[in-house]
Amino acid sequence: MDKTECFRLIPSVAVGSVAATWAAEFPQFDCVVGYSDLGHVFLASAAGEYAVLHPFEAAAKSYGTFSGPGEFADTVLRDPGFAEYVMLPGHVAEIRALLGPLGDGQVYIPTPYPFLGGSMEPATYTVGNVWTFLDLVAEAHGPNAADRTPTLIRPADEKVAVALEEWAWIGVDGKRPVFTTLFGDVFLGDEDGVWLLDIISGTLTRRWASFQECETALNDPSQGPQVLRADLVAELVDRGITPAADQVYDFSHPPVLGGAMTADNVEVLDFVVAVGIAGQVHEQARFVPEGARVSVEVAPRRSGWRKLFGGR
Repeated sequence: MDKTECFRLIPSVAVGSVAATWAAEFPQFDCVVGYSDLGHVFLASAAGEYAVLHPFEAAAKSYGTFSGPGEFADTVLRDPGFAEYVMLPGHVAEIRALLGPLGDGQVYIPTPYPFLGGSMEPATYTVGNVWTFLDLVAEAHGPNAADRTPTLIRPADEKVAVALEEWAWIGVDGKRPVFTTLFGDVFLGDEDGVWLLDIISGTLTRRWASFQECETALNDPSQGPQVLRADLVAELVDRGITPAADQVYDFSHPPVLGGAMTADNVEVLDFVVAVGIAGQVHEQARFVPEGARVSVEVAPRRSGWRKLFGGR
């Protein structure tokens, strides 16, 4: 592979084996024959038709029939206009200067994704596995995403900032929010890796050394469902309980105060309110002696927050 090029051709592999969600949307294409450094995927059909899948647009564009991947690459991928518009070689060069060259199966990934408010500035990119990337984008933005309950959401930056004010005591300052689960847990990144603010347990832990590790873990059936509380989310969805925009699931009786982590104890609440209340609860619960009985009064505050353990 020419190191100055921004794409990689690979031996033909069935679309369904590496990008099953996308395969159902573009059934005329049987194989994947390559991908760009930024995660565009090159598709081919048995009839010799070639297309480029644009994951962030959840769309694919056909470029006609070719004798093979080589002719497709020479005619389309190496076309100066296509390269400048799609491959973005200058942009890739800036990212490569920061992160180094890619290995087999790797692409540069913006965090957060552009459809979740990401800027796509070079400094916001990380390196990740191309197939994991495709799965995660499909989950959030791909075919039929509107018909599925998402597992990760991205509230507006200003809302996240307000919500995290109530968690300043735990050390979130200096960490960049990236994603949020449907239960309001927040993924944050810094130079040390990816941190998880678990608003139910009231903990902030460095869980992964990189976004690549985080993505891999979330896509791992033995890890992802536990982090995302997927079983409980599925039960709530089956009951017809789904958050609207800027809402998350919240435990009516906080588990830290003895509430059960069951669907019967879950309500839907504004993201800022839910995360803010949890921060207040855990901040004050730190000072309650172990085993003490706690009387909790929830009262409205002028700012729209509720204050537990009395007012302030």
